[in-house]
Amino acid sequence: MAAGDASGLIGTTLTFAAQPRGNRRGLESPRYTLPLLGHDYPALTPAMWNACYARFELDVECVAVVCGSADLGEVLETLRHDARYLGGGVGVGLKAEVLPRLDDADAVARAAGAVNLIRKTAGSRLVGHNTDGDGYARSLEAALQATGGSLSGQKVLILGAGGTGRAIALSLARRGADCVVLNRTPGRAAELAAHVNRLVGRSACRSGPEAQLRVEASRAGVIVNTSTKGSSGPLEEYSALAEAPVPVTEEHVSDNRKASLSLLASLSRETIVSDVVLRSGPTPTLALARGLGFPTLDGVGMVVHQGVEAFLLVHGDELRAAGVARGDVTAEMEKAVR
Repeated sequence: MAAGDASGLIGTTLTFAAQPRGNRRGLESPRYTLPLLGHDYPALTPAMWNACYARFELDVECVAVVCGSADLGEVLETLRHDARYLGGGVGVGLKAEVLPRLDDADAVARAAGAVNLIRKTAGSRLVGHNTDGDGYARSLEAALQATGGSLSGQKVLILGAGGTGRAIALSLARRGADCVVLNRTPGRAAELAAHVNRLVGRSACRSGPEAQLRVEASRAGVIVNTSTKGSSGPLEEYSALAEAPVPVTEEHVSDNRKASLSLLASLSRETIVSDVVLRSGPTPTLALARGLGFPTLDGVGMVVHQGVEAFLLVHGDELRAAGVARGDVTAEMEKAVR
């Protein structure tokens, strides 16, 4: 192991993620990209990026690792000096936390207040990017176009005001959507809405507490969950469409499902119910919506679209020199997630 090599952190501040499909359990490759996850979940990045590495014959491996937010400083400092590290994704739980610890960030990441990709420059600087918002917007546009709709003027209810919610709200507002952000901590949602409105130059985003969920859902054409409800961990049994009390009990989960079904029953069946949380199967939110016949949108399309852009940010020069086009990368990533 070379000095400053990330492999020296495995077992202490870093652990190999177990849930991502086909994730490696070693750092033997001549070069690697390391998605940093705040907790273990079925991230698709390793499958998509490793498929591209194999297809385009790059001597790189993508290995997802779990990192606590308190350890980010030590981890990033090691990665700055790791000659094999090229960059990598930033997953749920770290998107906002990593931003102030980087050497620089692009305008989109700074505006979103969150990073989903770290790119290491030739000068060993760590630069943050955010392709999440654009990735989700592209996937939602495709879903709307299938029914003759568009993002312009669309009423979108966003549940959660974390890093992913921030990126999505900003991207949708820039494309003409009217957003409402609801969050367990109303002040955080209010700050996000004000931030979005300043950046887009219009009143494109409102905010409120979770208690307004039923009223705001009845006005929305799209409901998208970006919160941790339904994700791996203590809230995995909860739907995002109702309160999620902690500690979790069977009674609380049952009440959450009943309240969610009641809310869904009050909505137009044309409402798109979306959840960007990645699991091995549908989240509770999507399962309930599909059971009642609602059109749904999971996070896979977002992951593919943002993944293509992120991959090109890290490997664009190398791919162009080899004659690899964006469409080639897109096709390979779409194949990898099927």
